[in-house]
Amino acid sequence: MIKTIKTCCALIGVATLLTASSALATVGTITLTYDYGNANGGGAFKAVTTGGLGTFDTFCLAENVLFHPGNTYSYSTSTTILPTGGFVTLGTAYLYSQFRAGSLSGYTYGSAASANALQAAIWYLQGQNFGANNSFVALAITATGANYLTDANGAYGTVALNLTGPAGYVQPQLGLAAVPEPSTVVAGALLLLPFGVSTVRILRKNKTA
Repeated sequence: MIKTIKTCCALIGVATLLTASSALATVGTITLTYDYGNANGGGAFKAVTTGGLGTFDTFCLAENVLFHPGNTYSYSTSTTILPTGGFVTLGTAYLYSQFRAGSLSGYTYGSAASANALQAAIWYLQGQNFGANNSFVALAITATGANYLTDANGAYGTVALNLTGPAGYVQPQLGLAAVPEPSTVVAGALLLLPFGVSTVRILRKNKTA
């Protein structure tokens, strides 16, 4: 009986992980509604409205790639930045998560100077030419340690928003992954329960054989 319970719990755990990982694969549309600041290479943060992730402020992951106000693009969330094939660094993920939480130390919300400085820090952490090693970079290093330039791989819930338009890929942005509702996780687990029951029966038959 104990083994049966452990087996079912393991299967539920797998279902939960599968459901949670699907949050990193949100797709929908995104429209730039406001471009704030004037950092080198394409502006500071951008206010965007999306189908699937809501309305929020974001920053660019790549320089000098067009993303026009008022235009609607398709997007998909990923831990990989496309089309370059790079990744969101751990330092970038930390800074953006703190920014979105409204608790980024040293950042003045509503300030173009702060927006530009944070964009420059993100570009530095992403290896872009217009990046600047400033106080936000120092903050990221303090928070994440020696791994600040490694692949965040979804840490802090931060992902790349890979945008495409009629001509192909446009400037990738930062976003936070959608968090699955508890009911969704439970539903995913329940879908695997019949498989779990069948597996337990097979194991019992093999044991008695």
